[in-house]
Amino acid sequence: QEVRRAEEAARQERLREAQVRKEEASWREAERVTSTALEAESQRLQEEREAAARRRKEEEQEAQLAEVAAKEAAEEEERLRLERKAEKEAEKKRRLKEKRKARKEEDKAEQARQKELQELEAAK
Repeated sequence: QEVRRAEEAARQERLREAQVRKEEASWREAERVTSTALEAESQRLQEEREAAARRRKEEEQEAQLAEVAAKEAAEEEERLRLERKAEKEAEKKRRLKEKRKARKEEDKAEQARQKELQELEAAK
Protein backbone atom coordinates (compact mmCIF):
# COMPACT_ATOMS: atom_id res chain seq x y z
CA GLN A 1 0.00 0.00 0.00
CA GLU A 2 2.88 2.28 0.78
CA VAL A 3 4.28 1.54 -2.70
CA ARG A 4 0.90 2.28 -4.26
CA ARG A 5 0.68 5.59 -2.39
CA ALA A 6 4.19 6.47 -3.50
CA GLU A 7 3.35 5.50 -7.12
CA GLU A 8 0.11 7.53 -6.94
CA ALA A 9 1.98 10.48 -5.48
CA ALA A 10 4.60 10.17 -8.25
CA ARG A 11 1.81 9.94 -10.89
CA GLN A 12 0.09 13.03 -9.41
CA GLU A 13 3.44 14.86 -9.44
CA ARG A 14 3.99 13.94 -13.11
CA LEU A 15 0.45 15.14 -13.93
CA ARG A 16 1.11 18.46 -12.13
CA GLU A 17 4.45 18.85 -13.96
CA ALA A 18 2.77 18.06 -17.30
CA GLN A 19 0.05 20.60 -16.48
CA VAL A 20 2.71 23.20 -15.60
CA ARG A 21 4.58 22.49 -18.88
CA LYS A 22 1.31 22.74 -20.79
CA GLU A 23 0.49 26.10 -19.14
CA GLU A 24 4.04 27.36 -19.77
CA ALA A 25 3.76 26.35 -23.45
CA SER A 26 0.37 28.08 -23.61
CA TRP A 27 1.88 31.26 -22.09
CA ARG A 28 4.81 31.17 -24.51
CA GLU A 29 2.41 30.79 -27.45
CA ALA A 30 0.28 33.67 -26.14
CA GLU A 31 3.41 35.80 -25.76
CA ARG A 32 4.52 34.87 -29.29
CA VAL A 33 1.09 35.74 -30.74
CA THR A 34 0.99 38.99 -28.76
CA SER A 35 4.52 39.88 -29.84
CA THR A 36 3.66 39.18 -33.49
CA ALA A 37 0.51 41.29 -33.20
CA LEU A 38 2.46 44.13 -31.56
CA GLU A 39 5.11 44.00 -34.29
CA ALA A 40 2.41 44.06 -36.98
CA GLU A 41 0.67 47.01 -35.27
CA SER A 42 4.00 48.81 -34.89
CA GLN A 43 4.73 48.25 -38.60
CA ARG A 44 1.25 49.48 -39.56
CA LEU A 45 1.67 52.64 -37.45
CA GLN A 46 5.11 53.28 -38.96
CA GLU A 47 3.68 52.94 -42.46
CA GLU A 48 0.84 55.34 -41.54
CA ARG A 49 3.36 57.88 -40.20
CA GLU A 50 5.43 57.60 -43.37
CA ALA A 51 2.34 57.95 -45.58
CA ALA A 52 1.23 61.01 -43.57
CA ALA A 53 4.70 62.52 -43.91
CA ARG A 54 4.61 61.92 -47.69
CA ARG A 55 1.15 63.53 -47.91
CA ARG A 56 2.34 66.55 -45.90
CA LYS A 57 5.38 66.92 -48.15
CA GLU A 58 3.22 66.66 -51.29
CA GLU A 59 0.75 69.20 -49.87
CA GLU A 60 3.62 71.57 -49.03
CA GLN A 61 5.01 71.20 -52.55
CA GLU A 62 1.55 71.82 -54.04
CA ALA A 63 1.14 74.88 -51.83
CA GLN A 64 4.54 76.18 -52.95
CA LEU A 65 3.65 75.59 -56.59
CA ALA A 66 0.31 77.33 -56.11
CA GLU A 67 2.08 80.24 -54.43
CA VAL A 68 4.57 80.51 -57.30
CA ALA A 69 1.75 80.30 -59.85
CA ALA A 70 -0.24 82.98 -58.01
CA LYS A 71 2.84 85.23 -57.87
CA GLU A 72 3.51 84.70 -61.58
CA ALA A 73 -0.14 85.43 -62.39
CA ALA A 74 -0.02 88.62 -60.32
CA GLU A 75 3.20 89.68 -62.04
CA GLU A 76 1.68 88.97 -65.46
CA GLU A 77 -1.45 90.93 -64.53
CA GLU A 78 0.71 93.86 -63.40
CA ARG A 79 2.76 93.67 -66.61
CA LEU A 80 -0.44 93.71 -68.70
CA ARG A 81 -1.82 96.61 -66.64
CA LEU A 82 1.36 98.63 -67.21
CA GLU A 83 1.34 97.71 -70.89
CA ARG A 84 -2.29 98.91 -71.25
CA LYS A 85 -1.40 102.09 -69.38
CA ALA A 86 1.57 102.71 -71.69
CA GLU A 87 -0.64 102.07 -74.74
CA LYS A 88 -3.24 104.56 -73.46
CA GLU A 89 -0.51 107.14 -72.86
CA ALA A 90 0.90 106.59 -76.35
CA GLU A 91 -2.60 106.90 -77.85
CA LYS A 92 -3.20 110.11 -75.86
CA LYS A 93 0.11 111.59 -77.08
CA ARG A 94 -0.69 110.59 -80.68
CA ARG A 95 -4.12 112.29 -80.49
CA LEU A 96 -2.58 115.43 -78.97
CA LYS A 97 0.01 115.50 -81.75
CA GLU A 98 -2.76 115.11 -84.37
CA LYS A 99 -4.77 117.91 -82.72
CA ARG A 100 -1.72 120.22 -82.70
CA LYS A 101 -1.04 119.41 -86.33
CA ALA A 102 -4.68 120.04 -87.26
CA ARG A 103 -4.64 123.30 -85.29
CA LYS A 104 -1.44 124.37 -87.06
CA GLU A 105 -3.01 123.61 -90.45
CA GLU A 106 -6.15 125.52 -89.43
CA ASP A 107 -3.98 128.45 -88.32
CA LYS A 108 -2.10 128.33 -91.63
CA ALA A 109 -5.35 128.25 -93.57
CA GLU A 110 -6.69 131.13 -91.48
CA GLN A 111 -3.48 133.14 -92.11
CA ALA A 112 -3.77 132.44 -95.83
CA ARG A 113 -7.41 133.66 -95.80
CA GLN A 114 -6.41 136.74 -93.83
CA LYS A 115 -3.59 137.42 -96.26
CA GLU A 116 -5.97 136.93 -99.20
CA LEU A 117 -8.49 139.29 -97.58
CA GLN A 118 -5.77 141.87 -96.97
CA GLU A 119 -4.62 141.55 -100.60
CA LEU A 120 -8.22 141.98 -101.80
CA GLU A 121 -8.62 144.99 -99.51
CA ALA A 122 -5.36 146.40 -100.73
CA ALA A 123 -6.36 145.82 -104.37
CA LYS A 124 -9.51 147.92 -103.92
